[in-house]
Amino acid sequence: MHGTLDPRSRSSCGVWWNDAPATLKSLTNRENTHIYFLCSKATDPPGRDHGSWIFKCVDEISAVLDQLIKAGVAPERIFLSGHSAGGWASLMAMPMVERKFNAAIVFAPAFAGPRAEAGIYPIWRGEIRPKHVTKMTSFDQVRALVFAYDNDPYNRTAELKFLADRYPDSVQIISSICNMSLPLTGHMTHLKDCQAGATEKAIAEYLEARLAQ
Repeated sequence: MHGTLDPRSRSSCGVWWNDAPATLKSLTNRENTHIYFLCSKATDPPGRDHGSWIFKCVDEISAVLDQLIKAGVAPERIFLSGHSAGGWASLMAMPMVERKFNAAIVFAPAFAGPRAEAGIYPIWRGEIRPKHVTKMTSFDQVRALVFAYDNDPYNRTAELKFLADRYPDSVQIISSICNMSLPLTGHMTHLKDCQAGATEKAIAEYLEARLAQ
């Protein structure tokens, strides 16, 4: 699942920054491995219910999972993935883990705007994000491989450490930093990954380990 530039309006799924990363697309070289791109229609109502679109994304994910399972795909063969808000929504879908999917592989999960905007829009990082973190850390389990970037203006590894602290046996965070040239930022590292080989290897090993259990 992709992210969004503005939760108040529907994101364009076809723009370049919403593309799935090459490190994930490489999985389709494996036999019987497919990627389903979920084009989200979720938005926040204007001026209220800040952050509610994330839970609408979870509902969209749940509907697709139901379709896949009904078509005969075993839940243990299904992995969620997403970037930015798509990654955050994948993590918020964890109450369905095991029952509807195996685990998640997420890139730069975030949803509450850049850290630099904390003083401009204090409700997002000061109120809404802590509520989401509290909810996420209340789940029985979170099973995920998380790619974090230390030059990410949204969430660096430090801002995602709460996941590994709460779920040390089931959350793996891989931190890296790539020098990005404008218009890219560290948040877009997944699309121009200077450590793509290592990322692909980590994803493949994670899948193999999860499928072997």
